[in-house]
Amino acid sequence: MASGSTASNTEVRAAALGPLPWLVLALAGALQFGPLLVAVAYPPRSHILDFFQDWSSARCYLAGRSIYTPLVESAHEFLGLEVDPVRSHLGRQSTHPPASVLLALPLAFLGYPEAFLVWNLLSLGMLVVSAGLIARELGPPWPGAGLAVGVAVALLASPLFAQVLHAQVNLFLLLLITLAWRASRREAWGVAGVLIAGSPVWWPSTKTPDSAPRNGAFPAARCRGRC
Repeated sequence: MASGSTASNTEVRAAALGPLPWLVLALAGALQFGPLLVAVAYPPRSHILDFFQDWSSARCYLAGRSIYTPLVESAHEFLGLEVDPVRSHLGRQSTHPPASVLLALPLAFLGYPEAFLVWNLLSLGMLVVSAGLIARELGPPWPGAGLAVGVAVALLASPLFAQVLHAQVNLFLLLLITLAWRASRREAWGVAGVLIAGSPVWWPSTKTPDSAPRNGAFPAARCRGRC
């Protein structure tokens, strides 16, 4: 009985505090990690990170070359850099499926750092939209607390830092999955299926990058399974 009373008292105190502890934690996270996130969101030209795979593939496509051109060649041509393929964590060629180049194609007209920053800003917008959709669907009892918890966890979690550091596609996938989940709650199974299966990031390639056509042939519908 005593333990039940203690748990009840703890819940009452937590309710009385409301979102304040989480707001303090979110503020601390913003002060500690916010400047770091801003700094890595716009890298110098010499930092070859994950997003370079997609950006260089899009550049190669526009130039009429294979989207699987070796990254060393792309770095030399587009950035004037000599990259050591042994030390680069990206490997010899892009490891992303052929149709994923569609995501970076609109950004291929920008420089690498600028495209990197724009994709990061778009991705963070996708995160905000996803969080808003989830909160709206679940209807949290404390909207202020829910927002504070989300901000605190996001700022203090290493996955968000890795996402921004490399400008990855994870938040795009999060938005698709969130929209599919929202559609499934309304029993719109067709829409949910299209959102999940229709993403160009999921489209497979049945051949290795080494066998990709050298003329950069596209669109994705023709490239699927033959690149």
